[in-house]
Amino acid sequence: MKAIALDTAVTQIALGAENEGKRVSQIINIGMKQSETLLPALSKIMEEVSLLPVDTEYLCISRGPGSFTGLRLGYACIKAFQIKKQIPLYAFSTLDVYAEPYISLNHPVVSCIDAHKERFYLKAFEKGKCTVKEGDYEENEYSSLLREAVGEKNFYIAGPDGEALKQKLISNGFSEEKIIVLPFLANPASSLFSLLEKAIEEGTDPVNDYDGPEYLRASDAEALSADKKQE
Repeated sequence: MKAIALDTAVTQIALGAENEGKRVSQIINIGMKQSETLLPALSKIMEEVSLLPVDTEYLCISRGPGSFTGLRLGYACIKAFQIKKQIPLYAFSTLDVYAEPYISLNHPVVSCIDAHKERFYLKAFEKGKCTVKEGDYEENEYSSLLREAVGEKNFYIAGPDGEALKQKLISNGFSEEKIIVLPFLANPASSLFSLLEKAIEEGTDPVNDYDGPEYLRASDAEALSADKKQE
Protein backbone atom coordinates (compact mmCIF):
# COMPACT_ATOMS: atom_id res chain seq x y z
CA MET A 1 0.00 0.00 0.00
CA LYS A 2 1.22 3.47 -0.90
CA ALA A 3 -0.64 5.95 1.28
CA ILE A 4 -0.62 9.21 3.22
CA ALA A 5 -2.39 9.79 6.55
CA LEU A 6 -3.14 13.13 8.18
CA ASP A 7 -4.77 14.22 11.44
CA THR A 8 -5.07 17.96 12.10
CA ALA A 9 -8.11 17.86 14.39
CA VAL A 10 -6.19 19.10 17.45
CA THR A 11 -3.06 21.21 17.97
CA GLN A 12 -0.92 18.06 17.99
CA ILE A 13 -0.94 17.13 14.32
CA ALA A 14 -0.01 13.68 13.07
CA LEU A 15 1.34 12.69 9.67
CA GLY A 16 2.16 9.32 8.16
CA ALA A 17 3.45 7.95 4.87
CA GLU A 18 3.58 4.29 3.83
CA ASN A 19 5.23 2.73 0.80
CA GLU A 20 4.79 -1.03 0.43
CA GLY A 21 5.30 -1.88 4.09
CA LYS A 22 7.79 0.87 4.90
CA ARG A 23 6.05 3.36 7.17
CA VAL A 24 7.14 6.65 8.73
CA SER A 25 5.00 8.78 11.02
CA GLN A 26 5.51 12.01 12.89
CA ILE A 27 3.85 13.98 15.66
CA ILE A 28 4.17 17.77 15.59
CA ASN A 29 2.94 19.80 18.55
CA ILE A 30 3.07 23.30 17.12
CA GLY A 31 -0.04 25.05 18.37
CA MET A 32 -1.23 27.68 15.91
CA LYS A 33 1.72 27.34 13.49
CA GLN A 34 0.24 24.39 11.61
CA SER A 35 0.02 26.17 8.27
CA GLU A 36 3.74 26.98 8.29
CA THR A 37 4.84 23.46 9.09
CA LEU A 38 2.39 20.98 7.60
CA LEU A 39 3.43 20.81 3.94
CA PRO A 40 7.21 20.74 4.59
CA ALA A 41 6.74 18.01 7.20
CA LEU A 42 4.55 15.96 4.87
CA SER A 43 7.07 16.27 2.03
CA LYS A 44 9.85 15.15 4.37
CA ILE A 45 8.18 11.94 5.54
CA MET A 46 7.19 11.07 1.96
CA GLU A 47 10.85 11.40 0.99
CA GLU A 48 11.83 9.10 3.87
CA VAL A 49 9.76 6.25 2.41
CA SER A 50 10.54 7.22 -1.22
CA LEU A 51 6.87 7.93 -1.93
CA LEU A 52 6.11 10.26 -4.82
CA PRO A 53 2.76 12.03 -5.13
CA VAL A 54 2.19 10.41 -8.52
CA ASP A 55 2.64 6.93 -7.01
CA THR A 56 0.31 7.47 -4.02
CA GLU A 57 -2.65 5.06 -4.08
CA TYR A 58 -4.68 6.19 -1.07
CA LEU A 59 -5.16 9.19 1.21
CA CYS A 60 -6.79 9.19 4.64
CA ILE A 61 -7.67 11.92 7.10
CA SER A 62 -9.49 12.59 10.36
CA ARG A 63 -12.69 14.30 9.21
CA GLY A 64 -13.68 15.80 12.57
CA PRO A 65 -14.84 16.73 15.07
CA GLY A 66 -12.04 18.98 16.20
CA SER A 67 -10.56 22.42 15.67
CA PHE A 68 -12.32 24.32 12.89
CA THR A 69 -9.04 25.85 11.68
CA GLY A 70 -7.08 22.61 11.94
CA LEU A 71 -9.65 20.55 10.08
CA ARG A 72 -9.90 23.10 7.27
CA LEU A 73 -6.13 23.18 6.94
CA GLY A 74 -5.87 19.40 6.83
CA TYR A 75 -8.59 19.11 4.20
CA ALA A 76 -7.04 21.86 2.07
CA CYS A 77 -3.74 19.98 2.13
CA ILE A 78 -5.12 16.51 1.41
CA LYS A 79 -7.61 17.75 -1.22
CA ALA A 80 -4.71 19.18 -3.22
CA PHE A 81 -3.46 15.61 -3.60
CA GLN A 82 -6.89 14.10 -4.15
CA ILE A 83 -8.14 16.42 -6.88
CA LYS A 84 -4.89 16.95 -8.78
CA LYS A 85 -3.84 13.29 -8.82
CA GLN A 86 -7.33 11.72 -8.56
CA ILE A 87 -6.28 9.67 -5.53
CA PRO A 88 -9.05 8.01 -3.47
CA LEU A 89 -9.56 9.80 -0.15
CA TYR A 90 -10.96 8.11 2.95
CA ALA A 91 -12.11 10.18 5.92
CA PHE A 92 -12.71 8.80 9.42
CA SER A 93 -14.23 10.21 12.57
CA THR A 94 -11.54 11.75 14.76
CA LEU A 95 -13.12 10.02 17.75
CA ASP A 96 -12.89 6.65 15.97
CA VAL A 97 -9.24 7.36 15.19
CA TYR A 98 -8.35 8.10 18.81
CA ALA A 99 -10.26 5.06 20.07
CA GLU A 100 -8.90 2.63 17.45
CA PRO A 101 -5.83 1.35 19.37
CA TYR A 102 -8.03 0.45 22.35
CA ILE A 103 -11.27 -0.65 20.70
CA SER A 104 -10.76 -4.34 21.54
CA LEU A 105 -10.14 -3.86 25.27
CA ASN A 106 -12.45 -5.72 27.63
CA HIS A 107 -13.76 -2.55 29.27
CA PRO A 108 -15.74 0.31 27.67
CA VAL A 109 -13.71 3.00 25.89
CA VAL A 110 -14.73 6.66 25.75
CA SER A 111 -13.08 8.79 23.07
CA CYS A 112 -13.18 12.54 23.66
CA ILE A 113 -11.98 15.98 22.62
CA ASP A 114 -12.53 19.12 24.66
CA ALA A 115 -15.01 21.17 22.61
CA HIS A 116 -14.69 24.17 24.99
CA LYS A 117 -17.67 26.16 26.24
CA GLU A 118 -18.13 23.47 28.92
CA ARG A 119 -18.75 20.78 26.27
CA PHE A 120 -17.01 17.67 24.93
CA TYR A 121 -17.02 15.93 21.57
CA LEU A 122 -17.52 12.36 22.70
CA LYS A 123 -18.24 8.80 21.57
CA ALA A 124 -18.22 5.56 23.56
CA PHE A 125 -17.62 1.93 22.61
CA GLU A 126 -17.81 -1.48 24.22
CA LYS A 127 -16.27 -4.54 22.56
CA GLY A 128 -16.03 -2.64 19.31
CA LYS A 129 -19.66 -1.51 19.25
CA CYS A 130 -20.80 2.09 19.66
CA THR A 131 -22.72 2.64 22.92
CA VAL A 132 -22.85 6.45 22.90
CA LYS A 133 -23.13 7.99 19.47
CA GLU A 134 -20.73 10.70 18.37
CA GLY A 135 -21.91 14.10 19.52
CA ASP A 136 -21.19 17.56 20.89
CA TYR A 137 -22.44 17.18 24.45
CA GLU A 138 -22.86 19.46 27.42
CA GLU A 139 -21.91 18.21 30.88
CA ASN A 140 -25.31 16.92 31.97
CA GLU A 141 -25.81 15.13 28.66
CA TYR A 142 -22.54 13.21 28.53
CA SER A 143 -22.66 12.39 32.23
CA SER A 144 -26.12 10.88 31.86
CA LEU A 145 -25.27 9.00 28.67
CA LEU A 146 -22.06 7.55 30.07
CA ARG A 147 -23.68 6.57 33.34
CA GLU A 148 -26.22 4.56 31.36
CA ALA A 149 -23.61 3.12 28.98
CA VAL A 150 -20.94 2.00 31.46
CA GLY A 151 -22.99 1.37 34.59
CA GLU A 152 -20.71 0.21 37.41
CA LYS A 153 -17.93 -1.00 35.11
CA ASN A 154 -14.40 0.31 34.96
CA PHE A 155 -13.85 2.23 31.74
CA TYR A 156 -11.10 3.86 29.71
CA ILE A 157 -10.90 7.37 28.30
CA ALA A 158 -8.92 7.96 25.10
CA GLY A 159 -8.04 11.17 23.29
CA PRO A 160 -6.04 14.31 24.02
CA ASP A 161 -8.36 15.62 26.74
CA GLY A 162 -9.04 12.49 28.75
CA GLU A 163 -7.86 13.91 32.06
CA ALA A 164 -10.15 16.94 31.72
CA LEU A 165 -13.14 14.69 31.03
CA LYS A 166 -12.23 12.46 33.98
CA GLN A 167 -12.29 15.42 36.37
CA LYS A 168 -15.68 16.52 35.05
CA LEU A 169 -17.10 13.02 35.50
CA ILE A 170 -15.75 12.76 39.04
CA SER A 171 -17.46 16.06 39.88
CA ASN A 172 -20.68 14.47 38.59
CA GLY A 173 -20.48 11.48 40.91
CA PHE A 174 -18.40 8.97 38.94
CA SER A 175 -15.92 6.89 40.97
CA GLU A 176 -12.33 7.98 40.35
CA GLU A 177 -11.12 4.39 40.77
CA LYS A 178 -13.24 3.20 37.86
CA ILE A 179 -11.86 5.70 35.31
CA ILE A 180 -8.57 4.95 33.55
CA VAL A 181 -7.19 7.70 31.32
CA LEU A 182 -5.14 6.26 28.46
CA PRO A 183 -1.99 8.21 27.52
CA PHE A 184 -2.37 10.18 24.30
CA LEU A 185 1.03 9.11 23.01
CA ALA A 186 0.35 6.82 20.08
CA ASN A 187 0.51 8.41 16.65
CA PRO A 188 -3.01 8.78 15.22
CA ALA A 189 -1.51 8.23 11.75
CA SER A 190 -1.08 4.55 12.64
CA SER A 191 -4.77 4.37 13.60
CA LEU A 192 -5.71 6.05 10.32
CA PHE A 193 -3.74 3.45 8.37
CA SER A 194 -5.49 0.64 10.28
CA LEU A 195 -8.91 2.13 9.54
CA LEU A 196 -7.91 2.66 5.90
CA GLU A 197 -6.87 -0.98 5.49
CA LYS A 198 -10.18 -2.11 6.97
CA ALA A 199 -12.17 0.23 4.72
CA ILE A 200 -10.38 -1.04 1.61
CA GLU A 201 -10.87 -4.65 2.67
CA GLU A 202 -14.59 -4.08 3.24
CA GLY A 203 -15.01 -2.29 -0.08
CA THR A 204 -16.01 1.04 1.48
CA ASP A 205 -16.27 3.88 -1.02
CA PRO A 206 -13.92 6.88 -0.69
CA VAL A 207 -15.37 10.33 -0.02
CA ASN A 208 -16.72 12.52 -2.79
CA ASP A 209 -14.75 15.45 -4.16
CA TYR A 210 -17.16 17.90 -2.55
CA ASP A 211 -17.10 16.30 0.92
CA GLY A 212 -15.44 18.32 3.67
CA PRO A 213 -14.84 18.25 7.42
CA GLU A 214 -17.58 17.37 9.91
CA TYR A 215 -17.62 19.90 12.73
CA LEU A 216 -20.68 18.72 14.75
CA ARG A 217 -21.41 22.36 15.61
CA ALA A 218 -21.59 25.71 13.88
CA SER A 219 -18.58 27.99 14.08
CA ASP A 220 -18.86 31.16 16.17
CA ALA A 221 -19.30 33.19 12.98
CA GLU A 222 -22.04 30.87 11.71
CA ALA A 223 -23.80 30.91 15.08
CA LEU A 224 -23.67 34.72 15.19
CA SER A 225 -25.07 34.92 11.65
CA ALA A 226 -27.92 32.57 12.58
CA ASP A 227 -28.73 34.61 15.68
CA LYS A 228 -28.89 37.81 13.62
CA LYS A 229 -31.27 36.19 11.14
CA GLN A 230 -33.60 35.25 14.00
CA GLU A 231 -33.69 38.78 15.40
